[in-house]
Amino acid sequence: MAANLVLLAAVFNTQLLGLRENFLSKQELSDGRLSSKSPSIDIPMGLATRRLSMTPLFRRLIKAPSLITKISEETVMLELSSVQHGTDNVFNSRNNNMIAAYDHVALPMEKTEEMVEFYTNLGCRVVEQSSGRIVAVIFGDNKINFHTPDLWQSPQFTLRGPTALPGCGDLCFVWQGSQQSLADTLSAAGADIEEGPVERTGGMNGGSTRGISVYTRDPDSNLLEFIIYG
Repeated sequence: MAANLVLLAAVFNTQLLGLRENFLSKQELSDGRLSSKSPSIDIPMGLATRRLSMTPLFRRLIKAPSLITKISEETVMLELSSVQHGTDNVFNSRNNNMIAAYDHVALPMEKTEEMVEFYTNLGCRVVEQSSGRIVAVIFGDNKINFHTPDLWQSPQFTLRGPTALPGCGDLCFVWQGSQQSLADTLSAAGADIEEGPVERTGGMNGGSTRGISVYTRDPDSNLLEFIIYG
């Protein structure tokens, strides 16, 4: 699969770049919208040929001209991966109306003190919210809202997964340090490595980038994956 994509990328990179130049020289923009016929690229799929509209891609790139020069074999390869899976209008999957990122996840918690100590030792900022009924574990622009037993066991609290119990979480974090620094941090937090280091495909670059992962568990037995890219 990967070898086929690389080959297709190399073959059609020239066609794509030529399409870009034609688009920039002939297309007219009005209030950020394309006003003439959509450019397209022909991609052979076995004995057949699929015509792929390039309009959504250029609509994004035209807003940031510096990115236009970065159309490369890698870009073609990533887009072709969707075509290989039979996805129509593949570029529309990256329009401005899509979900940008997740903000936080919420999980029920049982061992409150141990969990607070554990995530603090991992380097997270841990704060109480909602009058102490939620313990927020914050890292970067994301967080985990751990619901304390007083909250998730209350019949009046319905904004939760009805079958979720402590230990149901399966989370993956991106670790920016080395494998040794990760091992040292997990050891200091009292976490045993359950599996790894192993190669895994993460969420970077449209879910196409592979990294090295280590698996462990927190005091409530939630499964934690730490992936290192690069």
